[in-house]
Amino acid sequence: MPRNSLDDVFHDFSSLVATARKYESAHPGIAPFRQALEDAQVRARCTRTLRDALAASKMEATQQLRLSVDEGREAVIRLRSFVKGALGSRDETLADFGMKPRRRRSRKGAIGKP
Repeated sequence: MPRNSLDDVFHDFSSLVATARKYESAHPGIAPFRQALEDAQVRARCTRTLRDALAASKMEATQQLRLSVDEGREAVIRLRSFVKGALGSRDETLADFGMKPRRRRSRKGAIGKP
């Protein structure tokens, strides 16, 4: 059955390197393959450490982004409230600020009825 977790893979790398070192004197041709495995193991461990650090940084950045967006939403509410208070609720300029001005109701059915 294949091993899937990184811990299992790293354990497999380590044990295979140790075994290769043990039999290196009896099989001199094994040295370049052992060295290649050791290099790959070092790169993989460094990359895993980098990935873990980046994941932590990503989580922190996401938290900061959420806080910034929440502050921005609060600022939007305050700005729109100020503009609506200053201009009034019927001013057509409110549409420029993304708000609907209060308009009079139209009398659609009054013209055609007897």
